Amino acid sequence: MNENGALTKRIVKESARLQQEPVPGIIAIPDDHNARYFKVIIDGPSESPYEGGKFKVELFLPDEYPMAPPKVRFMTKLYHPNIDKLGRICLDILKEKWSPALQIRTVLLSIQALLSAPNPDDFLDADVAEKWKADEKGAKAIVMAMIFGQVIFLKVRRIIQFLICLLFIILILTVYSSWLLKFTNAKKIYDNALSKQTLNDIFSEQLGFGRSDLAKYIHLDLKGAPPKANKFYDSFFNFLQNLQMGVKGVLIEYEDTLPLHGNLANISHHAAYTKSDIALIQEAGKMHRIDIIPLIQTFGHLEWILKLERFKSYRDDLSLPTVISPCINETYILLEDLLQQTLDMHPNSNIIHIGCDEVSLKYSNPACNEASTSISEQYVNHIRRIVDIVHKIRPECRILIWDDILRADQFVSNKRL
Repeated sequence: MNENGALTKRIVKESARLQQEPVPGIIAIPDDHNARYFKVIIDGPSESPYEGGKFKVELFLPDEYPMAPPKVRFMTKLYHPNIDKLGRICLDILKEKWSPALQIRTVLLSIQALLSAPNPDDFLDADVAEKWKADEKGAKAIVMAMIFGQVIFLKVRRIIQFLICLLFIILILTVYSSWLLKFTNAKKIYDNALSKQTLNDIFSEQLGFGRSDLAKYIHLDLKGAPPKANKFYDSFFNFLQNLQMGVKGVLIEYEDTLPLHGNLANISHHAAYTKSDIALIQEAGKMHRIDIIPLIQTFGHLEWILKLERFKSYRDDLSLPTVISPCINETYILLEDLLQQTLDMHPNSNIIHIGCDEVSLKYSNPACNEASTSISEQYVNHIRRIVDIVHKIRPECRILIWDDILRADQFVSNKRL
C-alpha cells in the first residue's frame, strides 16, 4: 500500500471511531466531499466559565498527516488568552509537541481541556491574557456574559425555526384538506402502528438467531445520550426476552450518568440518572430475566473525570485527560470510592466489568519518575490492585476486563507476567 493509501486508511479509521465512540461533549463530523475536513462542535466544559456554551471548530488534516499536526481553529468567537480573534489556538501538541502517535480525538480532548484551564502565561491574545492576570474574576464574568448571550440567541433562533416549520405544516394541511374535500370523500384513517402485543406475537415464534443456549451479552455505552430510565429499559428488556436469542444480560457503561455523591458528587452529568432510576433499571432487568452488569472504566477512557481541573494531577500524561496514573496513591482512593458507590447501587450484581481497554500508558506523570517496573508490568500491577479493591468491597464478585492490551506481544512474551 502506498503512503497516501495508508494515510487515507488511518483517517477513515479515526473518523469511524469518532462516530462510533464519540468524545463526551464533542461532535466531530467529516465533510461529505473531503475526508480530511471536520466540522466540530465542542460543549463548554463543566466547572469552567465556558460551561453552557457550544463552540464551532474546524479541523483539517494536511497531506502530511500524521507526520504533521492537524490545522485547527475556532469559528465561534471566544474570550480566551490562548485563542485569538481569528480562532487560532496556542496549544503545544499542535506545534512542537506533536507526535504521529496522537490522534484527532486526542487533539479535541486537549482543546476541550484548554477551555477548562486557560493559561495566560502562554498567551495568544495579549489583551485577554493581561485582563486574566489582573482580574481573573472579571475576565470570567466577560466569558459568562458572552455565553449567556449565545444561549439566548440559540433559543430565539430555535423558536423562530419552530414557528416557520409550524406555519409551513399548517399551509400544507390547509392545501391538502381543500384538495381532499374537492376530489375525494372523507375516509377513516386507521393507525397501523404495531401494538406491543403484536410485537410480542411476532417474536414469540421460534426465530433462528444462532445458538440460543449460548449466553450473549449486549454492551450499552451511555456516554453522550443516556435513554430515559422510565421509558426505555422495560421495553428494551422485554424486546430482548421475546427475541429468544439467548441474551442473558446487558453490560451498562455508565460513565458520568451515575448519581455519585461525596467527593465525586460534582463529576456526574447534569442529566445523570437518580438512584431510583438505577433501581428501576435493575427491577426491569429482574422482571425480564436480564442480568445487569455495571462497566466502570478504571484505567483509560476516564476523560469524564480527568478533564476536570481538580483531577488534572491524576493524569498519566498531564497534557491528556485520558489515562489515570498508576503511580499515585490518590488514584486508588478515587477508584475505590467509584467502585464502592457503583456496587452499592447494584446490590444484586455479582459481576462487574473494569474496562482497561485502549490504555496508552506513557509514565510521564512526575510521580512515575521513581518507578522501576516496565509499562507492561505496571499495567498488570494496576489491574491486580483494582481486583483487590473489588474483592475487598464484594468478595464473591466476578470481574471482567477487555483483553486487547493483554493480547499484545509484550504481555504474551513476558514470562514474569
